[in-house]
Amino acid sequence: MSFQFLHAALLWGMGLVFLPILIHLLRRRLVRRYQLPTFEFLLRTQRRITNRSRLRNWILLFLRVCAVGIIIFLASRPLLETEGGVTGIGWFPVHTVTVIDNSASMAFETEKGSRFDVAKRAVRRMIEDMSDADRMSIATTVGEPAAAPLEELQRREALAALERVRQTDGKGAPARVVQHALENASPKAGRRNVVVFSDFARGDWESFQIRNLKQWNPHVHLQFVRVAPEAGVEDLSFQNVKMKPWPPKAGFSFTIGARVFNRGEEKKSKVPVQLFVGDELQETIEVDLEPNGTSPVSFRVNAPEKGVLYGRLELPKDNLPATNRFYFAAGIGKRLRALVIDGDPKRGLQDSETFFVVNALSAAPLGGESPVLTRVVASYELNNVPWEEYDYVIACNLGRWPEQAKQGLRDFVEKGGGLFWATGELSSEKAAGLGWLPATTGGPVTLRPSRNLKITQGEEAHPAFSFLGANGERFFSALRLARITPLEPVRGGRALLELPDGAPMLVVGSVGSGQVMVWGSTCDRDWTDLAVRPVFVPFMRGVSDFLGGTRKGVSSSAVAGDSVEISATIPRVGEAIQIRGPAQEERAIQFTEKTPGIEAAPSEGLRLGKAGSGAAVAYYRDAWRAGFYRVLTPDEKHFVAVNVPASEANISLVEMSTLKEKLEKLDVRDLPADDSDPLRSILRLIDLGALLFLALGGIFVAEAFLADRT
Repeated sequence: MSFQFLHAALLWGMGLVFLPILIHLLRRRLVRRYQLPTFEFLLRTQRRITNRSRLRNWILLFLRVCAVGIIIFLASRPLLETEGGVTGIGWFPVHTVTVIDNSASMAFETEKGSRFDVAKRAVRRMIEDMSDADRMSIATTVGEPAAAPLEELQRREALAALERVRQTDGKGAPARVVQHALENASPKAGRRNVVVFSDFARGDWESFQIRNLKQWNPHVHLQFVRVAPEAGVEDLSFQNVKMKPWPPKAGFSFTIGARVFNRGEEKKSKVPVQLFVGDELQETIEVDLEPNGTSPVSFRVNAPEKGVLYGRLELPKDNLPATNRFYFAAGIGKRLRALVIDGDPKRGLQDSETFFVVNALSAAPLGGESPVLTRVVASYELNNVPWEEYDYVIACNLGRWPEQAKQGLRDFVEKGGGLFWATGELSSEKAAGLGWLPATTGGPVTLRPSRNLKITQGEEAHPAFSFLGANGERFFSALRLARITPLEPVRGGRALLELPDGAPMLVVGSVGSGQVMVWGSTCDRDWTDLAVRPVFVPFMRGVSDFLGGTRKGVSSSAVAGDSVEISATIPRVGEAIQIRGPAQEERAIQFTEKTPGIEAAPSEGLRLGKAGSGAAVAYYRDAWRAGFYRVLTPDEKHFVAVNVPASEANISLVEMSTLKEKLEKLDVRDLPADDSDPLRSILRLIDLGALLFLALGGIFVAEAFLADRT
């Protein structure tokens, strides 16, 4: 039990208690004494009266000194520290901001429920102990908006808000949330408290320092409550889970390796480690674990030929179930399908417009297979092409061709397909009839002397150049162009390659949900030597991945708290899709049109589907629990594997001595799990203002009574 003062600086005014003494001394009368025998009888009587008067004066002096002292105390707002909750006796309302740690480590089980449950019970008792004038705000370390103001709630509203607080498997942000709580302590309240409930696990709190917080109002009382430290940290968890190769290739096997960590002080024998693929148990390995030791495990899994692969590693259930599972999911890779159109078919194979393009796309590593399946058609066969069977189209020197095919190609691109349009003698004619490309083409121009190419400034990181290494421009500076078709970017198109004088040679742009590239020369050796240069194969491979989507599988793994971005074709704007969570709960999210240049998902978020500048996107930001989230789109299903952040497996508690050093003499208390009255672990501040005011009134009454008698 101790005191604290809201305005401690005013205690310097205690020197004013000497003012009544000084006045008393100054008013003393200096009397000359004479011996007169005739007055001796009267003097004896006067002495008796004077003694009583002197006693009253001393009492008056004492009361006045006490009155001045009490006035100084009232101005400095004295508070008595005791145990029993944040509310107390006082004449001002109290505003309490309660911060509840709901990160993954708080799910650790004790004899009285999880640490999170123990913290909620303590907060519930605090709410029940509130007066009608008191207010409470509730914040959490996970999922709390960074800038949203905290609501000031009455008792019933606070109880309802507490019921809505849920345990998560995410990583906490204690420094940001504590700072937010300090800034939201209401200045209207006479007393303001911030109480933080947490297990103070190292994963979230090891780097926390109170000195790193911005300065806050000194009238806000900050205290920390450590929840159930006596429960220990006995736990099994996975560490360093690695899968190779990942994402897996269709029909091939891959390995899953991990280390099992025993955080307990006892040896564990024959601990089963299970591998589930889909919902079926595939294999079980037993390991022996020394105290605070690890043991490696390894599994081999065969990937399916197509679709989605998902599964999990699982340990026996213990005090922290969230760390006993590791989930994985991936979309199986596929070979891209490319349609190559020969606009000027010739008899000789090497004289064909498409010969070099097909060879570049069909290139494969030794013993491997090409990532692209190609089909070559002539311009007169386009009426019979099933456009929906292909991922992208490469049109080489395409001039006159059927009107029906022109509309089919445009529909194909607007729905998300890719198009590489290479010019030539025929395609430069008006008969090409494609007024929706991102560039206009002129008539053929001969360059004398021939010239090389350069990558447009700022476009070095474009996906089309992803296979060229760090300095891709060196490859284009060596080739020569003798004849070109001048290009002019329109409809949002921009240049990726240009001549030394800045004339565009490769223009890219969006048409609906698809991407279109216009090349201002040919794909054979007639106008340029690009097709026989070493750069041609990696360049066309980059173009292929950009227009048709990557040929690799897609990892669908995230950590709790990440957002998930789902991309689709533009016609789906306004359409809703369902997300089914680990507990089979479903939530609908809606597609909106993606604005070019605006990134709505955080960098650590997961992206699903084919993104384009004109794509429709939907965002899911409630993946707070570990497990599988099923994205139920109309045409396919995605599995997203969400895991506990690796830092949350570090549940070793910060020692009390270290914690007090970090918090620099702030109040830190322990809340045992079996405490029948959790308010005893919470500091109570009793405002002594009312009691001192009553005492001051009594002093004034006594002083007036004695002054009249004197």
